[in-house]
Amino acid sequence: MKTELLAIIMVVLFLCTVIGYNVQVEKAEAEKVFDDDVLPDSADGEPFIENISNPEIRNEFPPNNWAWGNLQPTISVFVSNGTGDLIESSIQLFVQDNLVNCQISNENDGYNVSYRHENGFTNGELVRCRLEGETNRNHRYEHQWRFRADRDSVSFSKSLNVGWNLISIPIEPLDNSIDWVFNSIDGSFERIHTYDTSGEYGRWQSFSIYSSDYVNDFNSIELTKAYWIYMNEDCVFLLSGVPKNQNIMLNAGWNLVSYPTIECKLASVALAGTGSNMMAVYDNSSPYLIDDITDLTTVVMQPGEGYWVHVSTDTMWTVES
Repeated sequence: MKTELLAIIMVVLFLCTVIGYNVQVEKAEAEKVFDDDVLPDSADGEPFIENISNPEIRNEFPPNNWAWGNLQPTISVFVSNGTGDLIESSIQLFVQDNLVNCQISNENDGYNVSYRHENGFTNGELVRCRLEGETNRNHRYEHQWRFRADRDSVSFSKSLNVGWNLISIPIEPLDNSIDWVFNSIDGSFERIHTYDTSGEYGRWQSFSIYSSDYVNDFNSIELTKAYWIYMNEDCVFLLSGVPKNQNIMLNAGWNLVSYPTIECKLASVALAGTGSNMMAVYDNSSPYLIDDITDLTTVVMQPGEGYWVHVSTDTMWTVES
C-alpha cells in the first residue's frame, strides 16, 4: 500500500513540475516579446516591408579592376534614376576617401558624375573611388570601385569560343585572383585546368565555379602558366596590366606554359637556347584541339596563347616583355 501511495505522489509531483515549467517558459517568451515592443503578427499574414533597392550604378571610368596609363584621369560613373526619387544634391564622389568637387549632369534617366584629377596620381598608386547618395525616402546607397594609375600599363583582349580554349595572360594584372583576372568574362566560364610540373611528377590541377575554395586546387592565375578554360558562350576576354619579364622553368619532357609578352615572335626565336625540339599548339578547328609541331619556324607565338613545349633536359626560359 505504501508503495502504491508513493508512486501516486511521485506522478503528481512530476506533473506539477512539467506544468509549472511550461507556464514559466510561456510567461518568459511573452515578456520577451512585449519587452522588445514587438507585437505578434496580425492574422492577415506577414507584416508589410517596403521593398527598397539601390539604383543601378555602371560605366565606371577608369573601369573597375583596371590599370590606367594616364596619371591625371577623368574619373566618372553613371547612376540611374528610373524611379525618379534620387536626390541630385545628395550625390557625392570620394576619391582616396576624400570628397571631390565633381560635375553632375542629367543623362538618359540618370546622372553622369565626373571629376578630373588635375594633380595627378603617383605612378603605380591604387585609386579607390566611392559614390554615395540618397533618395527622397531617406534611403542611402553606396558604390565602390578601384583602379591602378600606372603609366606603363597596357590593355589586352582575346576572343574566346564556346568550349575549351588554351590561354595565358601576357601582362601582370593588378590582382592575380581568378575573380579579378576573369572579371570581364564573369558568368561565361565554368572550369579551368592547368598542368603543374613543379614536383617530381607532373599533375593536373583544376578550378570550378561550382566548387568551394578548399576543393579547388588553385584560386589565382600565374603569368608563367597556361590554362584550359571552358566557355559557355563566345565572348571577349579583357585585361589590363604591366608587361613584366618572366623566367619559366622548363622540366625535361612536356611543359604547359604561357607566352608572357605582348610581342609576337617565331617559336624558333622565342625558344632559342632552351633546346626545345617540339611543341603542341591549340587549334580550335581541330577535333582534338592540339597539333604537334616539330618545325618551330612555322609557329608564331602570340600573346594570350598557351603552349605545350617539350625539352630534353631541365632548362630556364627567359621571356622578355
